[in-house]
Amino acid sequence: YYNLTNLLLSFRANYDFGNHSLDLIFAHYDHDAESVRDRDNSELNISQMLENRTQRATTGELRITSAYDGPINWVAGVTHSFEKRVIDYFET
Repeated sequence: YYNLTNLLLSFRANYDFGNHSLDLIFAHYDHDAESVRDRDNSELNISQMLENRTQRATTGELRITSAYDGPINWVAGVTHSFEKRVIDYFET
């Protein structure tokens, strides 16, 4: 069998003040999967493998932009990302 669960979240907030704009962007991803596989490839249930996989990822960005009337504008910001992946195997 195979059991899969995914969760995706995203959030964006924007604040305009004069000739500038401030953006906050946040995203999160959860992935959980569980599967059972036949290890001996026979008709008999001799050996199976249980696999559990989890993955978590979170990112955030803070950005300020200009909106001047002239031909030159600018963007400045900072971003952070964190990701963790775990895979566990169990044989029976």
